[in-house]
Amino acid sequence: MSSNPLQYTWSFFFNLPPNLNDPAESWEDQLVKVADIKTLEQFWGLQNSIPNVKDIKTEYMFFKENIQPKWEDPQNEKGGRFVIHLNDINIENFWNRLLFSILGNDKYLVDNGLSELINGFYISYKRKLFKAQVWIKDCTNTEKIQQLGEFLLQLLNKSNGSIEDEVEGKVVEVVKEVSSDELEERPYKIYFFSQDRKNPDCVNLSFKL
Repeated sequence: MSSNPLQYTWSFFFNLPPNLNDPAESWEDQLVKVADIKTLEQFWGLQNSIPNVKDIKTEYMFFKENIQPKWEDPQNEKGGRFVIHLNDINIENFWNRLLFSILGNDKYLVDNGLSELINGFYISYKRKLFKAQVWIKDCTNTEKIQQLGEFLLQLLNKSNGSIEDEVEGKVVEVVKEVSSDELEERPYKIYFFSQDRKNPDCVNLSFKL
């Protein structure tokens, strides 16, 4: 039986609940690598075997092969992350769109070199709130960061509709430097944070619908 290879091999991780009886347990102790996903068929097999994303009480993580979901990994340490707040978004719809876009080689991501930029992505549930993150390998490419931020806004804009509805919604984009006051108020849907804070070419940005 023929298979449909993905552009990249992706490793799927999740976090075990913390062991309250072991105060020395670290985040890495809770991290579990489940599988390497190389084909579309393997992806669907995984999707059908794990709990629905809206029911998770942990983190689901997809990272490219040989990249660990931690900032200490050499391929992450010069990059940054998009943080996406999902408290009033159709969680399942958004996560499926994000999965299909990144793993499925969305044409916009491929044509603009954004697929290569992405190292990994995940969704988490903490304090009764869902939050997604997309990690990239280079925090200096402001043009591509803005392109990817705009693409993520489009996904958010579509996510309260049907997954089959591919009509482009109107999006108003705001890209600006993030101030400490704005971080406290959190008026924006998406933030980009640079990991390499010592690099003057890296910026923190915010985006909103």
